[in-house]
Amino acid sequence: MSINMELKIATSRETLFAYLETEEGLKQWIGGLKEIALESSPESDEKKGTPFTLKLRSGRTDREIRGEIIAYRNPELFGVRLFLTHAIVDLFLDLEEEGNAVLLSCDCEIGVPEGTGFLRSRMTAWQFRRTLFSRLKGLKTITESRKVPA
Repeated sequence: MSINMELKIATSRETLFAYLETEEGLKQWIGGLKEIALESSPESDEKKGTPFTLKLRSGRTDREIRGEIIAYRNPELFGVRLFLTHAIVDLFLDLEEEGNAVLLSCDCEIGVPEGTGFLRSRMTAWQFRRTLFSRLKGLKTITESRKVPA
């Protein structure tokens, strides 16, 4: 299943990109994010292929989501693959300058592992779409009103 969204955000690409790649920026717009752990530290600026773990708090429950950076071109493209319980999500965020704003294009592909039921796969896709839309709206609000901490 594919999800495509566009959002115009009144900020610079550099400011917006900082929210996508720094732990402090991510914590501001991803509710419940406690920590992001990069499992290998790239020696150069090449971050593509770097595995990571997101540690999230939801209510009283902690959970981890494993992932990998699959696209990285600062400050214009950021892509991750997330390994969820019932799906694999490829998420690409493309940042294009438009005057004094940034057009954020989000392309997302949700893959369901073989053997997962139709109903469960549709429910997972629906939940992810809803969460993604909410998170992107939150990112817009945060970046238009504040600067990312250094």
